[in-house]
Amino acid sequence: MTTEEPITQAIVIHPHLLRKFMRYEKDFANLLALYSFYLYHAQLQKTNQILATNNFVHNKLHWAIERIKRIKRILKELKVIDVLQKGVYYYVKLNFIYTKKKVMEILDST
Repeated sequence: MTTEEPITQAIVIHPHLLRKFMRYEKDFANLLALYSFYLYHAQLQKTNQILATNNFVHNKLHWAIERIKRIKRILKELKVIDVLQKGVYYYVKLNFIYTKKKVMEILDST
């Protein structure tokens, strides 16, 4: 068993993005869950282009592959993520991610 580095930075989702997700009433929770999962792994991998295959997501979230593809397609339609191919791997690029500096500014202003 490997130990993961603890997350020390807050995961922030802008209210505008939440409103976009809410338009998909039936899939709101799924959109929020998958996007949060991607943000979490972006912090672990220290990049905004994460290696997170459908099988990886399936094993971690215990979702059906079709569900993952459907929610990922909606995230792509909303232009929240892009899927990039590099060699044989597909990477998920997060288009809206806060830097540690910006998160600290937000937290300090509240």
